[in-house]
Amino acid sequence: MYYDIHIFHDRKNSFSVPFESKHLDEQDIIEDAINNGVLDTEDARAVDSVDLLTEDEYKRMKNI
Repeated sequence: MYYDIHIFHDRKNSFSVPFESKHLDEQDIIEDAINNGVLDTEDARAVDSVDLLTEDEYKRMKNI
């Protein structure tokens, strides 16, 4: 499954991270992203949404 993990620290510091995970639960996806070095713990605490992506959307976000 492909996901858009959105991190919001403040209005000037927010971003999205495309991520592929076999998990369906939001907390498991975030933990998977931490374990794979995609998110650090500070960013993980600031996750405000995890949205499902299509493969095409994921590839566009990763510039593949």
